[in-house]
Amino acid sequence: MVATRSTARTEPPAASNMTQYTEDACAVARSYYAKKEAMDNYKGPAGPPPKLLLGGFLAAAASLTFFYRLSTPSVESSSTIMLACKWLVLVGAFFCLETHYGVMIRSTSPKLSYCPPSAQASKVEPFALVEHQRIHMNQIEAFMYFLPSLLTVAAHCDEFAPYDERMIPSMVFSWVLARTVYRRGYKSKDPINRLFGMTWSLGVTLPGLAYGIYRLFSG
Repeated sequence: MVATRSTARTEPPAASNMTQYTEDACAVARSYYAKKEAMDNYKGPAGPPPKLLLGGFLAAAASLTFFYRLSTPSVESSSTIMLACKWLVLVGAFFCLETHYGVMIRSTSPKLSYCPPSAQASKVEPFALVEHQRIHMNQIEAFMYFLPSLLTVAAHCDEFAPYDERMIPSMVFSWVLARTVYRRGYKSKDPINRLFGMTWSLGVTLPGLAYGIYRLFSG
């Protein structure tokens, strides 16, 4: 009996799949070169646009005033530090959403889900992930000076302060709203719009730090 050789061959991918793959690759390439061209041709101002900065600080003043008047003085809690810790749950929920966005972006690529450090070292990270990581890092940096400001305002909420405990929830609401606007501005067609949300959050944070320094050295 003569043995017969198997003549089975691997079928080439369907034409529709190849066409879709080619279209996706071309779309990625066009997006890359469009962003590169925009960066090469960008001739923006040497400094931040004044309108964005002024608008951010005005938004901070407006949001603090609005939430301050909307809140009611707390009569159940005698410790404003504990009150601040209770309201920080909103900031925790905000960062949970930030992490969720990152997970959703990574799930679009098996390589990113398998080993993120290797994907970064191999420079196969998509633009969306790099953008998200930049936003996430800035959110963490902003929180690191918002937290001392909030705790300082809570610690000095006494008869000498020009405010009461309503300032604590108004700061938390305003900061979360400002950082949400920051994310939206960063992902807009003109990323310089992120400065509006950045100055908004600074307008919420800096007065508390300044007042804390004043109380620290004024005795």
